Amino acid sequence: MHASRLSGTQMGATENELNTERPVRIPVACSIWEEPWFKGGDMKFISLINEHIERIICIFLMSGMTIILAIQVFMRYVVGDSLSWSEEVARYMFIWLIYIGISYGAKMMAHIKIEAALGVFPGPIKPYIVILSDILFLFFSLYVIFYSTKIVEKQLMLGQLSPAVHMPMWMIYSAPAVGFAMTSFRQCQVIIYRIRMLSEGEI
Repeated sequence: MHASRLSGTQMGATENELNTERPVRIPVACSIWEEPWFKGGDMKFISLINEHIERIICIFLMSGMTIILAIQVFMRYVVGDSLSWSEEVARYMFIWLIYIGISYGAKMMAHIKIEAALGVFPGPIKPYIVILSDILFLFFSLYVIFYSTKIVEKQLMLGQLSPAVHMPMWMIYSAPAVGFAMTSFRQCQVIIYRIRMLSEGEI
């Protein structure tokens, strides 16, 4: 499906939306899976993953963290015997939640930007500045992936374990790499979306 065939709700983004003044849902057509050179796979499943993967992971992590901390509070103040592992597990889940949340924010075009700086440029140039900022953010994400993978490699060599649950620490240190890998993919979608909107004269 080409971008021109999408409904007005999906593609009728205004200039303010492209300038990220409010979150915009990225149509599945902006995904590389909809490109003509991609022919295989179950598109319904891919569409589901494309739309909801970050949300599902964040809900799971947030729910698990809340349940664990609630159990810890109950054990400490009602039973009088604290769990030794609850705070550590909740902390690690929170770390993963942060980095997956970055990807979700990129998908929704909801990351904070300095609107005053964007207002310095003339109106016709603003869409190009927004696209340039997305490209810079993409390069920053790739930079984080590169160096975080090096940290993960070191942790794999050291074999360090967490104090309470003896979880391999490379699993914790891989959160930035995974989160920013997903963010990089979402940034590519956003850049394609903005360029298509610009080429179709929507802004």
